[in-house]
Amino acid sequence: MPTNPRKPGDGWAGRNLALAVTQTVSHHPTCCNVCGQPFAEGTDYRIWTARYELELEVDRAEASKLQIEHRRHEYLSATCGCGYKTQAMPGHCVDESGWGVALTEWHLCGPRLVSFLVCLALSLRVSRHKIQGFLRDWLGIDLSTGTINQCIHEAGRAVAPVVDGQLISELKAGDLLHIDETPWKEVGQLFWLWVFVSAQRVVYQVGKRHRLVVQQLLGDVFNGFLMTDGFSVYRIFPQRLRCWAHSVRKARALHQCLDIQGQTFGEALLLV
Repeated sequence: MPTNPRKPGDGWAGRNLALAVTQTVSHHPTCCNVCGQPFAEGTDYRIWTARYELELEVDRAEASKLQIEHRRHEYLSATCGCGYKTQAMPGHCVDESGWGVALTEWHLCGPRLVSFLVCLALSLRVSRHKIQGFLRDWLGIDLSTGTINQCIHEAGRAVAPVVDGQLISELKAGDLLHIDETPWKEVGQLFWLWVFVSAQRVVYQVGKRHRLVVQQLLGDVFNGFLMTDGFSVYRIFPQRLRCWAHSVRKARALHQCLDIQGQTFGEALLLV
């Protein structure tokens, strides 16, 4: 079903979807945008535009299963007594510097489907191309890799205020914080995936293997204890605990070395 009202030959082709519409959602304005007069019951609303949305649903009526809902969102308009015509509009956020994607409801994928794409891409490390095949084979929808990539980036912008505000504040307020880092490739470039884990919160940060990553997230002062390995960047914080797993690994290495004193010291550590 075409999502774009332009006619063939305009020089621009819209997206066609073979799925039947499973639900129609109407959006109407509640009051005049000029005089503020609310629209009374029985107002003559008229459709001025529409958009289509694919959303992931879980059928709980019988056995739980994933399925795609194809929804048509209709945006209505009404003319006030003052003569001004007010139109219901899809929601959107203002542009922000540093982001190349916009947050708007004028999008083919619904929020639950976007969350599913993020899980596949980031938690399971599935490529955009494989996600495309998975959606086609198992859910019966065909999304371009560009659309999938845009959804993932929009999700990152949507959750950024939560990560930068609430989650980081709660991490800083904890008594014990675990930190570790591991290699992470992005478009062929080597970065590092940092993980900050408290009793209640987990924050992931992709960046260079540099102390600035830790300082920018925690600041120069952290009142709790850090549980880390021996990486030197953590030494800027005085209250540190050494990770037991890393200590055992080093003790085993000492116990297997050729130096007699090192072997003795490693064996003593393993017996602690």
